[in-house]
Parts: sequence; C-alpha cells; structure tokens
Amino acid sequence: MVKLLESIISSMQKASSLKDSDIISLGTKINELEAELKQATNSSLEIKAKELENELEKVTQNSSFKNGLIFCLRSRISNLEDELDQVVSQLHQTIHDSKIGSAKANSASSSNDYKHDEIVEEILHFSSHYSKHESDEKGDYDSIHCTCYYVKR
Repeated sequence: MVKLLESIISSMQKASSLKDSDIISLGTKINELEAELKQATNSSLEIKAKELENELEKVTQNSSFKNGLIFCLRSRISNLEDELDQVVSQLHQTIHDSKIGSAKANSASSSNDYKHDEIVEEILHFSSHYSKHESDEKGDYDSIHCTCYYVKR
C-alpha cells in the first residue's frame, strides 16, 4: 500500500507541478501510515506470542501434573508391595508357630495319624493377580486369594 502511494506521488509530481508543501504533506502521511502498519503488525505478533506462551504454560502444567500423578502412583504401589510382603511374612510366621505347636501336640497325643518321623507341612499359595472377569462374590477385584496345601514329608 505504501509503495502504491509513493508511485502515485512520483507520477503526480511528474505530471503536474506540485507545491513542495503538498509533497511534504503526502510524505508525512505516508510515514504515519507506515508507522500504523508496523504497530498493527507488532500488536498481532504480540498477541500470537502471548497465545503461544499461554499454550506452552498449559502443556507444562499438564505435564507436571502427570509426572506428579505417576510419582504418587509408583509410591502407592511400593507401599502396597511392602504391606503385602509384611502380610506374607506374618502368615509364614503364624504357620511356623502353629506347626511347632501342632507337632508338640501330635507327639504328646497317643492317637497320631502320621508315623513318628513324618512332618506335615502347610504350604500357602498366594495369588495377587486379578482381572475384571475374576471377581469375588462382592465384586471386589483387589482382594488377595490364598490357598492352603498340606504336604506329607
């Protein structure tokens, strides 16, 4: 647009004899229009830059939230694994204590079903995996299933 005005001015100057004041006035007007054009371009670029900055901030916040959530979930899994290890350890200790007590009771009683050298060992099998297809009667999917096996030695 500016170049168009300049070409019009130069052609008018050639075609007629314009006064210097008219030429200066037109030159000033051209400079004002150029300044307005730059300002409009700069403000639209600033708006786009701010929009991009806001979008980047949203993405960063979303990423930080996801990283925090992943950290919390990993921590919770670790805590649950520790609790499961404690439960298994306590069950093994209880079973061991009950074997000792039952072995003493069996050796003291005269009606023993096993030979004197036989030891009955209780083996627990834990299954902590579950699926939506295998729920208990209450619809609880996160229960731990335990099966006892008795083995003669």
